[in-house]
Amino acid sequence: MDETTPHTLLFSLIRAIGLILLGFGILQLGLSLKSHDPSPRANGMLTIADGIVITFTREILTLITGG
Repeated sequence: MDETTPHTLLFSLIRAIGLILLGFGILQLGLSLKSHDPSPRANGMLTIADGIVITFTREILTLITGG
């Protein structure tokens, strides 16, 4: 895809949302380290994983579709 397609804006917005989720997950994980409850730690790790998947959606779709 070239840079003039509307998909570029869409994937940029998706990447921005993924990076926000990734940052929030890191913050959540860092704050949960003081707690003895493992639930917030697990939620932080899941949010980090979600942020990574959402951030690299375009690359994942390219790998799946083969080009």
